[in-house]
Amino acid sequence: MDLLSIGLLQKNHGVKGAFKVRSFSGESSHFFKLKEVFVKLQSTTENLKIEWVKKASRDLLIKFQGIDSPEAGKKYRNLELWVDRHHACPVNPDEYYMADITRCSVFNNDKEIGKVKSVFDSGAANIIEVKDKEGNVINIPFTQQFIKEVDLKEYRLYVNPESPLF
Repeated sequence: MDLLSIGLLQKNHGVKGAFKVRSFSGESSHFFKLKEVFVKLQSTTENLKIEWVKKASRDLLIKFQGIDSPEAGKKYRNLELWVDRHHACPVNPDEYYMADITRCSVFNNDKEIGKVKSVFDSGAANIIEVKDKEGNVINIPFTQQFIKEVDLKEYRLYVNPESPLF
């Protein structure tokens, strides 16, 4: 199973074990179609059956079967929700799952620069952290100015050789 992280369980909501959820994509419609999600607890993965999902003003709320109080849900707070890829929010043609980007090697034309180590949000843009062949870390904004092409069939990112970094 190819799992993707779609959101974060935040604090409990109410006294019956529901949680507030932050969607990583900013979209929430796919949550209403889910029957189950997975959470990773230390070295195990646990399956949680969904009882209901609701929209409450700006928040997305989720309730799982068998978690019926804030105390019972305590161990799940601040855990990511994982689903099989086909249950995640669909992406548009120029959008990507960050999990796919972290599988990529980075190239300047035909020369491999290094491999993506991680992706993080700087506030202004996502930044890809690339580890080069010498072990140095290069931070590259994931914007059209710096990234020329994304090839997920070959798991390659091509940088714009005319960008200020190259």
